[in-house]
Amino acid sequence: MPQRNVQSWPPSTHHQILPERLKAPSQSQFTSPWFNQEPAVARLSQEDIVKRVSALEIETKKLQAFFKLSSVFINTLGSSQWDIKKPLSIAIEQRSDCEFIACLYDIDLYGYGETIPEALKDLRLSIVNQFEFLLSVENEDVLSEPLKKQFGFLKSILSKKNV
Repeated sequence: MPQRNVQSWPPSTHHQILPERLKAPSQSQFTSPWFNQEPAVARLSQEDIVKRVSALEIETKKLQAFFKLSSVFINTLGSSQWDIKKPLSIAIEQRSDCEFIACLYDIDLYGYGETIPEALKDLRLSIVNQFEFLLSVENEDVLSEPLKKQFGFLKSILSKKNV
């Protein structure tokens, strides 16, 4: 078998084989008028900065008014099978005049509705459905870590009703 002539890489003249467009540009090649200039904020007067900060504060207040957040406690699920052992703190997010989200952040369960009672009702249903689903899993080892966390939390706060 004939021997191949194998060259080592990179060749000692690798800088010579790069196309011109791949070489690093020198400082003098930058022709942008923005290169090496001070940031725009450095050129603002104190009066301009105060105006900008005031405008940002107004926009922030508008956003805070748009996303209203409150919390309530629930102590029942409205289920014929399950009781809550202790009241749950539920966050209520108002996204618009007719869009509410009831959030059980501890385990990432949510309920949605056009009113707060509808969102709470949907969350209660989500809690019951999720718990019953997790109870139906025969082998807990197949559950992901977030689902194991949910299951552990739900087992700690829910109990079977004595009917």
